[in-house]
Amino acid sequence: STSGEDRRRQVVTRVAAAPAVKHDGHEQQSLPYDLSVGIPSIDEEHRLILDMVQRLGAAGADRSRQVTRDVLADLKEYTVHHFKHEESLLRSVDYPQLDE
Repeated sequence: STSGEDRRRQVVTRVAAAPAVKHDGHEQQSLPYDLSVGIPSIDEEHRLILDMVQRLGAAGADRSRQVTRDVLADLKEYTVHHFKHEESLLRSVDYPQLDE
């Protein structure tokens, strides 16, 4: 059995190894097929989050503190939006474990 931490490491490794794709004129991290949830709007949000994480890594590599702060602010704001969206979809289908 794989622990939760091992599973997270495996996912991060697969995502990091995924090829970048062009989207709206810029490179964006592709979402490994087995991480797709099958809901286009959610998959697109996941791709956007991966793109921000990729930008964060690039900013760190360039040692750009302002870009890092900007990307972290964007990431924080967008993940709040994303989780609210996911929660609303789960509520709309009366997902049983939502309140646990």
